[in-house]
Amino acid sequence: MRAMMMPPRLKIVRDDLVGFVRELKRTEGPELRTLDSLSLVRQLLEAGLVDRLKLVVCPLVLPQTGTEPFEGLPDMGFDLLSTKVLDGRVLLLEYRPTGTPPYSA
Repeated sequence: MRAMMMPPRLKIVRDDLVGFVRELKRTEGPELRTLDSLSLVRQLLEAGLVDRLKLVVCPLVLPQTGTEPFEGLPDMGFDLLSTKVLDGRVLLLEYRPTGTPPYSA
């Protein structure tokens, strides 16, 4: 049985993900990114650790199989920073969180 080869800068976090990311953001280093992990993004949004949020918008309606990605999160405001059409249908939208919107209860 061969041992799994780990990339040299890979760190597996099993506990306190939010604390780990908060500490990483305090230090100088490369930009942090996450792809395709809705649960991770939700945790980081709720903790106020997201500087930019990029959303890919696809023209699909999936009421039977889709999910509510932001259900249960507190109200949050965002400023639109950029847009890009990827293939004539799919949009890439980049936002910056601005905090609680003024109309939020």
